[in-house]
Amino acid sequence: MKKFLIVALAALGFVACNDNHLDDVNNGGFTGEVETSYIAINLNAAENGTRADDGAYQDGLAAERAVKSAYFFFFDAEGKAFPVTGNPATEPGGTVNWISANLNNIGSATPNVSDIKDAVLVLSTYKGTYPAQIVAVLNWPPVTGKAYDLDDLYDATNIQGVDSGFVMSNAVYSDGTKAVVGTPLTESDIYTSPADALANPITIHVERIAAKVTVTANGVADNRFKVTKTATINGKDTEVFVQVTGWELHNDFTQSKLLKYINLDWKDANLGFTWNDSPYYRCYWAESLAMSEIVGNVFPETFGLELGNAEDVDDDGVYADNTYTYIGENTNYVVNNTDACTKVIIKAKLQKKTSETVYEDLPMTRWYTTYYADLDDLLTAVANTIKYQYYWYDKDSTKYNYITPDDLTVVKEGNWVKFALSTPSEGKSWFVNAAGGYEAKTHAEINASLAAIEKALYYESGDTLYSVDIKHLGNGTANAHKAGDYGVVRNHIYNVILRSFGGFGSPVYVPEDGILEYPEDPTSTGEYVSAEVRILSWRLVSQEVDVQP
Repeated sequence: MKKFLIVALAALGFVACNDNHLDDVNNGGFTGEVETSYIAINLNAAENGTRADDGAYQDGLAAERAVKSAYFFFFDAEGKAFPVTGNPATEPGGTVNWISANLNNIGSATPNVSDIKDAVLVLSTYKGTYPAQIVAVLNWPPVTGKAYDLDDLYDATNIQGVDSGFVMSNAVYSDGTKAVVGTPLTESDIYTSPADALANPITIHVERIAAKVTVTANGVADNRFKVTKTATINGKDTEVFVQVTGWELHNDFTQSKLLKYINLDWKDANLGFTWNDSPYYRCYWAESLAMSEIVGNVFPETFGLELGNAEDVDDDGVYADNTYTYIGENTNYVVNNTDACTKVIIKAKLQKKTSETVYEDLPMTRWYTTYYADLDDLLTAVANTIKYQYYWYDKDSTKYNYITPDDLTVVKEGNWVKFALSTPSEGKSWFVNAAGGYEAKTHAEINASLAAIEKALYYESGDTLYSVDIKHLGNGTANAHKAGDYGVVRNHIYNVILRSFGGFGSPVYVPEDGILEYPEDPTSTGEYVSAEVRILSWRLVSQEVDVQP
């Protein structure tokens, strides 16, 4: 069932005709005369009407379609601001080119797109002049008194959210020749009767400037996965489990451009997918803001988001609370380099199974390619490896003794540990094995040598992190990546489905670079235009992930 928002908008100086349809208009330039006229707009919430039938689209939540403010911007054919308010005859250049729908008369502070109706706006402009295109912007208030050229609407804009309403704007795509940004207004769209106009609406498709990310898993209990790689710990093969405790995003942009920016030179073969879909008023790629323009790309400090269920992906976007978040566009992927990509950072605990139903955290270390269950086992392995290099002299027995695990300690350095003499052993007389016998060394010299030994990776308390780059629609392979393999584009849902874990991840410490290693009814006769505004459903992108270390 179609749902409509009726917004009657005063139009822009259209000359009346006796037959109620302006097919023969005298558009001979400015006369200085001002007239009042009207535009009627129906706002329609698209219900599975934009290719949602193949399972790749979702209407989403009511809150994701709620409209708290609606503004309509008018432009000439070149994209320059077309004034529609005030009195341009007496105040040339002093008018704006947008009008708002009055939502105060509908009885709801947060109306859905299906609830807005009977909003009327009246405006004046030069008699006989016409706008060439219109852009609808929802939940984003323009600056009072400011006129906007079309180019001005490409600026960075906060995506907002549920409480403030999601910012939406005209869907942008290519018609095969040019970018379609503003919805065209022609003489055949103009009527002198509001009834005739409403019976023949102009359709304006809008889309959210935000994207949505959710991380889901299927078929696991307590968010616990058995690692496909077995760890040899203290010489014994040990099954290791990953229990996911939360996830967040890195390089998650808080803004998008208010209007989607596209490049007509993009090629499907280079991107790895068909990027334009003009029959459905869509495209699936965009030029996003640059990394330097965004301040929201810091590494996460907390991991409060939870895993959802993979099967929820088919439930019209109704995901469990706290299992999804919203972000801005990020298409800064450089082929074979994902540093700038938006990433899912998964926080987890490494665990081992102690009984049929009991698991305990596994604070292991990795030195070279071998894993150790705790620091004592690690120090034993290190001491056994270097015992023929370092000796201490026992005066009582007059013997040179091998270095032992008790002589060693660890010094934490980020997510690593390096080695040094334990405090009691710093008082011993130390020697190294030299060509001519034993060569005396100070404890400081011994410490310098120990610090140069290969460090060990330390999973303190079993804490670990995994990083997953968010895939887009590109069909590139490991040996032939495509430019559209990774990215976040507005009005898409990215469902990252965790299928398995193939390694032990990276300990929680993150380097300084933040990258893991790895108002009135019309009273006068006028002309009318109606427009139906459709909010495009989410495009769904799912990826099943075998997470690697």
